[in-house]
Amino acid sequence: MSDLLIGLLSAALATNQPAAVSNLVTQTTGLSITIPDPNDPVEKEFQKLMEDDDAAQVEVEKWIRENLAFGQKGGGLTPAEMNGRIDARFNTVRKEYEDFLKRHADHARGHLAYGGFLMDIHDFDDAEPELEKARELVPEKPAVYSNLAKAYQRRGNLEEAQEALTALAALNQAQAEEIGEASGDRKAGYAGHGVEQGAAVDH
Repeated sequence: MSDLLIGLLSAALATNQPAAVSNLVTQTTGLSITIPDPNDPVEKEFQKLMEDDDAAQVEVEKWIRENLAFGQKGGGLTPAEMNGRIDARFNTVRKEYEDFLKRHADHARGHLAYGGFLMDIHDFDDAEPELEKARELVPEKPAVYSNLAKAYQRRGNLEEAQEALTALAALNQAQAEEIGEASGDRKAGYAGHGVEQGAAVDH
């Protein structure tokens, strides 16, 4: 069984599981991550918002499929009627995001998720500032730059899109190097431990 798996099993038994898992990943990979506490009231609210976002998109996809089927039989809503229904459904989620971020203005994952939602509904103008706020809050998060690149590209800002992709590549490279260095440090530690054991046996 790998050291990481053993550590995860131990972390599952810890009193403060998010902190235990975060420390384990840092020790194992060299990467510093923050594991949200699922019992935190803000985290619970955010997860509920994510569920509402997913539910709305699943529901809209269902409406579209059903309306296409009705249309093939001569019925169904007109495009204008369907678009109005879809907009109304997504506006409820938009309001949830806006209310959440008014109360938690520095919630980085909230801004990132809202930006992603806005891109999903093709509102790239409003998505861009949300993603830029996420970049301001968590400049080390690769997902921020991948989403920003898409938003910039869709708005025709090709130079900014390329800059975001360059930043993304640099972050990915830095993380790969951190993981490699952490792995090398562990191997060196194991080797050193073996030499010490061997010396003791020879003695």
